[in-house]
This record gives sequence, structure tokens and C-alpha cells, in this order.
Amino acid sequence: MPGRTRTTKALAQRIDLNYFKRPHPFRSWKLGLSVAVPAVALLWLAGMAAGGSRAPYSSGPVAAAHQVFGEKCERCHVTQARAFRAHVTDNMCASCHDAPQHKPNQTFTPTCASCHLEHRGAISLAATSSRECEQCHLDLKTTTGRLTVAPTVGAFNDGHPEFAALRLPAGAASGAKAGDPAVLKFNHEVHMKTDLRGPSGPTRLECSTCHEPPSPGLRRPGSGDRMGPVTYAKNCASCHALYFDPLIDAVAPHDAPEKVHAMVVQSLRQFVATNPGQIGRPDPVRGRIAVNFPEPMRPVRNAAEWVEARTATVERLLWSKTCAECHTLEVRRAGLVRRPGLASQDPALPRVVPTNVRVRWMPHARFDHRPHQMASCVSCHAAQTSRETSDVLMPSIATCQQCHTPTRGAESRCFECHEYHDWAAAKPAKPGFDLPQLIN
Repeated sequence: MPGRTRTTKALAQRIDLNYFKRPHPFRSWKLGLSVAVPAVALLWLAGMAAGGSRAPYSSGPVAAAHQVFGEKCERCHVTQARAFRAHVTDNMCASCHDAPQHKPNQTFTPTCASCHLEHRGAISLAATSSRECEQCHLDLKTTTGRLTVAPTVGAFNDGHPEFAALRLPAGAASGAKAGDPAVLKFNHEVHMKTDLRGPSGPTRLECSTCHEPPSPGLRRPGSGDRMGPVTYAKNCASCHALYFDPLIDAVAPHDAPEKVHAMVVQSLRQFVATNPGQIGRPDPVRGRIAVNFPEPMRPVRNAAEWVEARTATVERLLWSKTCAECHTLEVRRAGLVRRPGLASQDPALPRVVPTNVRVRWMPHARFDHRPHQMASCVSCHAAQTSRETSDVLMPSIATCQQCHTPTRGAESRCFECHEYHDWAAAKPAKPGFDLPQLIN
């Protein structure tokens, strides 16, 4: 049977040219959804508007500090001419908390909302992204060209320089290390022994014996919870009493040499007035003070000479041994000077070199000991091996990076240790609301 020849024209005649006029399930659903979805959305918006809700227009819940405003968006969002969206301006933020700019020589000032992102839920608005800091500090420039911090500072775990307390200046010799500028003789290792001689017998000191956080009433804004200063009266006097004479049950004041001298002279005069028989007698061996006088007192004939000679002997012990145990003393000038209250001359009083003990080691950062109290002090501060005052016992950045890393969970963004605004110099708030406006 001969085969049939199928031409294109013959095949085309088999196509139904009216197929689009008949309904198809897929096309019916598409048309229905195209009408139903916008209709439902419009009904939902109308229903929310009728109920007074602004949820359809909100970007999300506000931070905890702003929840007092509730759904009153107009408290912060100001409608601007020819603008569809009502952005929050810096003026609105400054009406409640007006802090000064970061630095007077900064070349760029970001807007409040660019760093403090709202509508992310009940979070802290101070928890800003490190990107906001790095946009300037990765290559820091100032209007004056002068820098007080490192020119390049990256993320804490990637590009952050060593802490300034431990950082060496450019050109430092190999093997050099940072030093404590304090002019004070102190050995941490000795004070951490287990058999120290205390006022009531053998004792053992803990770090918290001397280093204590300040009481809440003494904390200053922005200081965090730094340790309070170590003072002689509070931390040293119980073990290192300043006895100056084995005959007298009194201690010298921890004060300037002039005040020490005045107290010594007064005490000796009172003693010899009530104990005139002591003139010419030998001194007891090792009385209330731990050492004997450097040399015997010269012979005297009366009470005035006894006070004069005794004062010179006592002060030789004070200046060469007792005070010099911790302090550096300088002779003001050679020769003898006449002091009020004594009939003759005696050596000039020394000058105590200021101790220059640092109160704050990290002036560009803040630190709070309270969240770190689960770690032992010596795990961060190597005091148990420190014999010299020049040893800097601040932890290195590597020590902090062991915990402050994203994999460990401890916060490592810039805001954790640094502040952008100097809140101590903030201007007074400009209250613009009364209570009914806030709560109604």
C-alpha cells in the first residue's frame, strides 16, 4: 500500500485554533489568585486600620529602651516634605540623649540610625556592628593629622593591635618589654607567699586582700568596675606599721617628711617630759620596731639635747630604712637647716619622689571585673612571678582572645570595650513629652 504524504498544511489543520477560548484549570487558578490575594491584603489592611493597629507599617518591634512609646511611631518618625518614608532624624535622638561627637577632629560623623539599628526586637541599641567602627579605624584619618590611637585597628580577633599598656614603641630593642612607670618598690611574689608575718601571726594574702572594686557610691560614670586604689592606711598599715622608736607606742604618719618630723618631735618631747629618767639610759634591744637604730645616740645632758639627738637618730632610721623600704627619697640640699621648735641645727629633710602609680591602664577602653569574677586573678595577671615594680601585670590581647571570640560566645565586637560617645560630657536632655503623651 503506498504511503501517505503529510504536508505541513495538512498537519496544521489538526490544531484547534479556539483552544484559548475554553477554560483551563491552571489558567483559572492563576486568574483567581491574582484577584483574591490583593483583595485579601486590602481587606486585612482595612481591618487593621479600623482597629487602630499600625503593625502593617512597622518594621518590627522596637528596642527595650523605646518600648515606652508603644505604637506611637510619630514620637520619633517625622514626616518630611516630598518623602514617602518618615525617617528618624538625629535631632529626634538628641532630644532625649544629646551626647557630643566622637572626637572633635573626626573627618566623618555617621547618623544615629546608621549605627543604632531599631526594630530588631528587645536588644541593646549600643550593640552596634564592628563595621561601623572599622569604616574609619581601618585607616584612621583626622582633620589635624594627629592620632592618639593606632592608625589601623581591625576586628578584635583579626587586626586589633596589642593593648597600649604592653605595646612597645617603634624601634624598641629586641627582647625589650613594656615597663610600669611607678616609682615604688614592691614585690608581688613575696606578698603571695603562704607564710607571711602578719599582725596576728603567719598569714596568707589573697589578691582580693588589697585589690577591691570601689563601692557603688564611689563609682564614676564610664569607669566600669575598675579596682580601687591600694592605699597604705587601708592595705599596708596592718603589717607595715611605721614604728619609729622602741620606747614609744606610736607610729609615724604616712605623710610628707615635714609632717613626720613634726609628729616625731612632739612624741619625743611628751615622752621625755613624763619619763625624765630615760635620759642617759641605754635603749632596749629590739623593742616595738623590728631593727635597732643604725648607730647609738650621742651622750646628752638634758631633755632638750635628748629630744634633739633622739630626733636625729630616729629620722636616720626612718629615711634610710623604714620609708626607703618602699619609697625613693632624695636629699633636697646639702648642709644643715634650722627648723622651728629646735634650738640647734639638724640635717635637711629629704624629698619623697612621687610614686606615679597608674590609676587607669587602658584609658581608651573600659573594663568591668564583675563579669570576669569566675576566673582566678592570676590566670590573667601574672603576679605570682613578678618581683619588680616595673613588671606590667596587665593581660595581653592574646589572653582576652581566648574567651572573646565568636566560637566561645563572649562578646568581641568593638562596643564591648569601647565607647563612641563621651557621656560624661553629654548635654542635658530636652524633655518634649509629658506622662499622658507617653502612656496614652
